[in-house]
Amino acid sequence: MKKIISVLILLSLALSLGVVPSSAASTRSGKCGDNLTYNFNGATGELVISGTGRMYDYTFNNKKFLVEMNLFYGGEYVVTFPEWYDIRNEIKTIVIEDGVTSVGVAAFQYTENLTEVKFPKNSITLEYYSFYGTGLKNLVIPETVSTVGSRMFGESALESVTLPKDFDSRCLSAPYFDYSTSFFYNCKKLHTVVIPK
Repeated sequence: MKKIISVLILLSLALSLGVVPSSAASTRSGKCGDNLTYNFNGATGELVISGTGRMYDYTFNNKKFLVEMNLFYGGEYVVTFPEWYDIRNEIKTIVIEDGVTSVGVAAFQYTENLTEVKFPKNSITLEYYSFYGTGLKNLVIPETVSTVGSRMFGESALESVTLPKDFDSRCLSAPYFDYSTSFFYNCKKLHTVVIPK
């Protein structure tokens, strides 16, 4: 009887402090675009983006960036993070379903335990900082990626990347774009970049 009371007291204390099992706390869904929704399964770590159209753009969480934006907007810059930002380190897989046409600015920044991204079959744009600081180690960017933004994979754990054919044609300043200081800025573990012929 004493054990049951002790367990109930501990459980009550944990709940009052907001401590709940990770999978129960992090399973959620919501909007991430005018016609896009997300569903996160805390048990599997899978985040699914579905619907049609563009994803919302978000704020890059970097002190220098935030200061510059506040100066630019006269102190009226509104900081907006994706709804999954507080559980970003629980995300292991991102599935972007057919119909999604963009990954928003800084949408998946700092998802440090991310291991896999599944892209749609349709044409898609990867905005700047979209996968900044992620845990991705190996990545194949499919032919369906039509446009890429600066530092989209900056400071990530990438070790190897396979780019789509004619990758230069997708860059604004090609063929003079320096991949090392733009898309893969400060990716210290990156040792292989494959550009198919």
